[in-house]
Amino acid sequence: MKKNKKLYSVYRITICVTLLCTLCLMMSFSANILPKKNPIDKARHWQYKAIKKYKKGDSGKALKYLKRAVKLDRRNEYILEIAKIYEEMGKHKKAYAWIGRITATDYSSPIEKVMIEVWKAHIATSYGFRTEALSGYDHSLYLFNRQEIDSTQLESLLWTNYGVARCFNQSDITKGKARLIHRRDFQQAYEYFDKAVQLDSNNCTAQYNRMVVRTVLGIDPELTKFNYISDSLIQQLEIPDFQSYCNPPPPPPHTPILQKLKIPNSELLFVVDVSGSMSSRSPTGDSRLFEAKKIMTQLTHDLPYNVSVGLLTLGGTCISKQISVKPGSVNRHQLRDIIESLEASGGTPLNKILKKAKTKFSDNTNAQTIFLCTDGINTCGNESTCVIAEDLLRANIKVHAFSLLLDNHQNGEVFAIANCLSQTTGGELLALSEESNEIEVKTEQIVPYLQYLILVQADLVAATFTPQAPIQYDRENELSVPVLPEITTSETKSAPSGK
Repeated sequence: MKKNKKLYSVYRITICVTLLCTLCLMMSFSANILPKKNPIDKARHWQYKAIKKYKKGDSGKALKYLKRAVKLDRRNEYILEIAKIYEEMGKHKKAYAWIGRITATDYSSPIEKVMIEVWKAHIATSYGFRTEALSGYDHSLYLFNRQEIDSTQLESLLWTNYGVARCFNQSDITKGKARLIHRRDFQQAYEYFDKAVQLDSNNCTAQYNRMVVRTVLGIDPELTKFNYISDSLIQQLEIPDFQSYCNPPPPPPHTPILQKLKIPNSELLFVVDVSGSMSSRSPTGDSRLFEAKKIMTQLTHDLPYNVSVGLLTLGGTCISKQISVKPGSVNRHQLRDIIESLEASGGTPLNKILKKAKTKFSDNTNAQTIFLCTDGINTCGNESTCVIAEDLLRANIKVHAFSLLLDNHQNGEVFAIANCLSQTTGGELLALSEESNEIEVKTEQIVPYLQYLILVQADLVAATFTPQAPIQYDRENELSVPVLPEITTSETKSAPSGK
């Protein structure tokens, strides 16, 4: 009996050891064969989830997700979004604390170095840190001139916002009291607004702010005490509101993708996903590959012939040979035949193909654009797709990403990477609408481009600045991105982190 018990114990131990070894082998296999998610791309996924929560009004969850993104990738863009949400929640102290974490590095672009200081000054103005706001705009203008940035529009914006910051002193706002402004500050602000108008005659915000300050300076100095202009005197002034003075146009609809591709003497490369999942149904009921073929074929008919079009497939294994057609190397009819013959199979070597796509363009073109049709994320290797997007940005290659999936919770990771590719390179994220089966723009972001600050009479009366709703809608100018993506290079890996 004792012998049987001993054998049973040995048998149980043998089984446990066998199971443990099997588990270890499986874990080792998974670690070596299955690709791990890159932390930079994981951070993008959290950011995209945050954007969705923010759009639904759930700022708390948006902040939670963005903070997770920062832990994975301490990027200025995420920090700025956190600060912006805190500002909108009225938590200006937290907003200013977060914005203070943003720093430029030796690898930041000139425009980024300026924009970082501008956003710090912008948040400081909202919170009432007059000294920090004024020094921030002063330093921004210093950097602007030092970096030799060629943009009268941006310089005009800087002088406009500098003037607004000059008109407020909320240093005692935490005590429930804001200080009055001296006449010399209004005179200084008038000079700033006048300079802004001289730089950009279309800057109606600067024209309006100059008119407001001129009206305030028209108050009889004898009515003021030590030249500090009281709120009661400002309240008596008749000042038209901004809407009636400038009559800003309503937000324009998104430019159809076809118009964005009609660039004379440019090159367009279709990068089409032909992985096995593309045979699955799309929101329209047809296969995803069918929908990709349809839009590519339509574009080959609609685009003018001064746009050279090519194609590169994305499918098979990590080492599979792809169908590759350089832009302009075949005529449109031949290209449509190639598109029609495509079949779905294999995986999604996205990163490898994006790198390959970069080499397919000619040197002397007005624009280089990738039109990516996909329903998945990279399945080969652990490199960040978003870092590759930054590499494409450096090469002046724009990516328009067309996702063949519905934009919902289940597909969030796919849309996060597609949004990263398009937004980083200045393109658009497109998807099929479930309701109309039409292609619609899905590009998402929390922080809009930098805004011109407006002087409001009620704010001057209260001696407290209140940020206004955005009134500028041009997404194509250099103000569209508050902080450009930080470029990752081989040198930056060894550089001290300053994001």
